[in-house]
Amino acid sequence: MPRAAVSKQGRTGKGKGGGWNRGGTSWNKGDYLLFAKARVIVRKLKLGSHREWQQYCITGGRPSNIPGKPNETYRDDGWISYPDWLGYKGQARGRMMPFAEARAFVRKLKLTSQKGWKAWRKSGKRPNNIPGNPGQTYMHDGWISCADWLGYGSEGGVGGSGSSSSSSSSKSALKAQAEKKDKALKAREAARKEARKGAKKTAKATAKATAKTTAKVAEKKTQKKRKRQPAAPKPDAPPSKPRPPPRVRTAPAQVQKAEVQGPVGVVQCTL
Repeated sequence: MPRAAVSKQGRTGKGKGGGWNRGGTSWNKGDYLLFAKARVIVRKLKLGSHREWQQYCITGGRPSNIPGKPNETYRDDGWISYPDWLGYKGQARGRMMPFAEARAFVRKLKLTSQKGWKAWRKSGKRPNNIPGNPGQTYMHDGWISCADWLGYGSEGGVGGSGSSSSSSSSKSALKAQAEKKDKALKAREAARKEARKGAKKTAKATAKATAKTTAKVAEKKTQKKRKRQPAAPKPDAPPSKPRPPPRVRTAPAQVQKAEVQGPVGVVQCTL
């Protein structure tokens, strides 16, 4: 059922009303308490933020007569805000202590762990101007870490006493942890470099083998094409010189001899 189709009576929680299921996927009918009574019960839980309310609803401890999304159920029946619903009015970011003052106040509590901070936060001793979720409130206003917020990871130690044994031990523990992280990062970086070198060598060897194989395949294809193609015609021979005409042999002419009478005597002449 779409949210726009929900009746006004169901949204206000008067008598039998509807409400979205814990997963927010479907509308379930149920008997919700009136806004004032439901708010009194919820404030006894001493939850410090909307996120804590959501986690509480997910765990399954919420009674069936209290809606998981009161901003929708009591929209027209007294709803103001989640700080009013959970009982931490005035915890808006603009009304909080400045980060430095709030941190100084919290460090005086001498809490040594995030677990201890959560327990103190739920104890009901937290002032309204100290946020229950300082990481979100002071995210852009000086927030570093929970250790810095509580003082067990800062230079001043818990409560600002730099000579305390807990401060020195926490410092050494943090330093050892940082060194361990640095060593792990260096080892990972060295392993990555070795892996890159090995990958480069493998890539080069693979490229060479591929090039050789490709050349062999191309040469085989070229040889096959040459065998299939017809032989190219031989070039024409250059033109030969003209032969001289054959010599005709003639019979030798008969020599005629004659004798001529000269003044000296008879002389033989060839005719």
